[in-house]
Amino acid sequence: MANLDQVVAIQSLLEPSPQTGFVDRLLVAAERFGVSGVLVMNKCDLVDDLEGGAPEIRKWDYFTDLGYKVIWASAESGLGMAELTETLADRISLLIGASGVGKSTLLNVIQPGLKLRVSEVTEKTGLGRHTTTRTELFPLKGGGFIADSPGIRGFDPWDIDPEQVRTYFPDFIEGSQVCKYRTCLHRDEPQCGVKAMVKAGKIPVWRHAAYLALLKDLEERKDRKR
Repeated sequence: MANLDQVVAIQSLLEPSPQTGFVDRLLVAAERFGVSGVLVMNKCDLVDDLEGGAPEIRKWDYFTDLGYKVIWASAESGLGMAELTETLADRISLLIGASGVGKSTLLNVIQPGLKLRVSEVTEKTGLGRHTTTRTELFPLKGGGFIADSPGIRGFDPWDIDPEQVRTYFPDFIEGSQVCKYRTCLHRDEPQCGVKAMVKAGKIPVWRHAAYLALLKDLEERKDRKR
């Protein structure tokens, strides 16, 4: 998709559960191509104690600390709908998420005239069925456009060199400045400032693990091209 203003990653807190590493990869792609990254945590109505919730729920606040907009939303209760509407207004936005996270339902609430098809999450797999089969661009009444994309279960950023992916993790900047080696990939190298921050709890273990998994995938893709 060309001429984007922002990528909006849609995740559901439950049914289906959030995809580990998915948001990190989308935000890396946003950083790479110079567009804003937004995270929407949907289906908040399925969680009994949102504010004092389990660490697996509140961990998403970490992206707020990094400067990304995080919207806690529920199409059922209306939570976050005004904020999401304002965020989409007068911008070209691409919405991405797995099947069943509620992309189309959210858009139907924001602009009922769209009448997008929605489906239930299957009990057998815990995943949604594909209702959006191609990426479509819709004009918003308040200005701007949204692109509703088919549900995806994996994502690899395009056109990123493995040696450069570390630069698209803004929380690594401080630690990388004190790494022993300028070429440090924050993996096996000694005296790594980023790994020291992970050990000190300043960077979550899951965030570093998402980076390592992405780095590995990009290296393997580069080797296959060779």
